[in-house]
Amino acid sequence: MCPDNPLLILILGLLAAIVAAVVAYVLNKGNVSVAVLSISVDFVQVLAIFAKSRVQFPPLIRSVLQVFSAFNLNLELVAPECSVPDLDYRFKWFAVVLLPLGAAILFLFMHVYLIVYKYCWLQRRGDKVYRHAPNLLSAGLTAAYFMYLFEVRSVFDIFSCSPTTPPDGRVYMQSVFVPCWDQGSMQMQLFPWALVFTFVYAIGFPAVMGYIMWIGRDAFPEYLFHLANGSQFDKRFERQAYSLSKTFRRLVYFFKPRYFYWILIIIARKALVAVTALFFQRNPALQMSMALLVLFVAYTLQVVYNPFMSESDKDEVAEAWLRRKDNKMH
Repeated sequence: MCPDNPLLILILGLLAAIVAAVVAYVLNKGNVSVAVLSISVDFVQVLAIFAKSRVQFPPLIRSVLQVFSAFNLNLELVAPECSVPDLDYRFKWFAVVLLPLGAAILFLFMHVYLIVYKYCWLQRRGDKVYRHAPNLLSAGLTAAYFMYLFEVRSVFDIFSCSPTTPPDGRVYMQSVFVPCWDQGSMQMQLFPWALVFTFVYAIGFPAVMGYIMWIGRDAFPEYLFHLANGSQFDKRFERQAYSLSKTFRRLVYFFKPRYFYWILIIIARKALVAVTALFFQRNPALQMSMALLVLFVAYTLQVVYNPFMSESDKDEVAEAWLRRKDNKMH
C-alpha cells in the first residue's frame, strides 16, 4: 500500500536523520544523559526485527511492530517504489547498506564546517580548532551502534531464502520474490557485496568496539568511578586516558566501572537476534523460541551482574570501586 505522498515522507525522513545527527552531537557535547532513551531504543529495535517474521501475530501487534520498525530505519514504511515505480530492489538495498557511509560523510562535513567556522570566523588557533572532534566521533559511533541491528538484518536478507508453499523445487529470497543461487540472478549479483558488508558490519563493527574497550580497559573504569563519585577527571592522569574517556564516554557512561565493556554484550545480543531471524525463518515457532532463548540469556546476565549504573547506585559504586582499589594497593 502506498502512502498519500511518499516523496514528502521520504524528504521528511531525510530531514529527520539530519536533525537526529545534530541533536546527537549537541547532547553529546552538553554531556546530557540519554541512558534511558538508549535502552528504550534498543528494546524497540529488537522487537521490530520480528515485523518480517512469518509468525501469525494479531493485526494490532503486527501494526505495532511495523511502527517500531521505524526505529530500525525501515525504508519500506515510506514505500519509495510508489514515487519511483521502476525503482530496483538493488538500488534500495545499496541505499540501506551504504547508509552508515552517508552518516560518516555527514559527520565529516560537520567536522570541516566547524574547523572553517572556528578558524575564519572565531579566529581560533591551535588545539581549540579541533576541540569538537571527540564529540563528533563519539556521536558517530553512537549512531553506528543504533544502526547496527538494522544494517546486519538488511545484509542478511540476501542470504535469506526459502521455498514456496507448495514447493516448486526452488528457493526464493524473502525480501523480494526472485530465485536464489541461480547464475546471473539478482540474488547472486548481490551475494558478493553481502559477504563484504557482512564482514564490515556483522564482524568489523564489533571488532572495532572490542578494540576500543581493550585500549580503554584502564581509562574507562577510572572515568566511570569519577562519574559515580561526582568528581572531576584529572587531566593530568595520563593524557591518553583522559582523551580516550572524553572521546568514547558515550559508549560506557551508563555502566558500572567493573562492567564498562557491557556494550559488547548488547551488540552480541543484537547480532544473535538477527541470526535467529535469518536462519529460522522456515519454522516460525523455532525462530521465536531461539529468539526468546537469546533474550532470556541476555536478561539473566543483566539480572545477575546488574551492569547499569543508575543515579541511586552511584554512591555505592564509588565506595565499592575505592575499596577495590585499596585492596589492589595492599
